[in-house]
Amino acid sequence: MSTATALKFQNDAKQLAAKQLQERKKGLLVLILRHLADFGYREAYKRLETEAGLSLDQVIHANLSQLLIIQASSRCAASHDCLCQECA
Repeated sequence: MSTATALKFQNDAKQLAAKQLQERKKGLLVLILRHLADFGYREAYKRLETEAGLSLDQVIHANLSQLLIIQASSRCAASHDCLCQECA
């Protein structure tokens, strides 16, 4: 393997690790927001939501979108009467 290829793989691995770390941090913030909301800490919830630039509504919407995409692809695999790119 050439040096350039090895460096590219190392860089890709670092970028993936950084992305995974950001996702973990976001997940932790979501858990904290959920806890604050569940136990009625409205002021703390609002402040963290503002400072983090993250809201539970955004996360729920994003997760729902991902779920719908996964469900659509699994339906496609089960039957071919859909309009996805592979079947069209």
